[in-house]
Amino acid sequence: MIPIAAFVVKKVSSQSNVSDNPAVPIDYKIPEREAPLKGAAYKGKMMFMQKCAACHNPFKDGTGPSILGFEQRGTWGDRQNLYAWIRNPAEFMKRDPYTRALKEKFGSMMTGFPDITDEEIDNIVAFLNLLAKQRGY
Repeated sequence: MIPIAAFVVKKVSSQSNVSDNPAVPIDYKIPEREAPLKGAAYKGKMMFMQKCAACHNPFKDGTGPSILGFEQRGTWGDRQNLYAWIRNPAEFMKRDPYTRALKEKFGSMMTGFPDITDEEIDNIVAFLNLLAKQRGY
């Protein structure tokens, strides 16, 4: 016979108005901008950290341009353009003056990610848009 142990885990919501910690006032509520990411934005943050963060700082230029508010620049408001750019920057740049100007400004071209899916790109956009909204961009 194999012994079996059961554990009960209490789920704690970060949006709770009640605190089990006596050092924190009972009416303490974590502001919405401090709440944990969920769903697409959470997946997007993970993907951003894996594929984008080495070159793109959300708040300032680095190896590549700052990334918050990117949909208002260039042709990125059209998601199909964004998909094409991320998967094959060299090919996209042949027909797009905005991305050629980025290469001139930063001295390098973005690495292509040919295997990234539309959903993964959409998740990154969800994360960046949430971050921009939280920061007042």
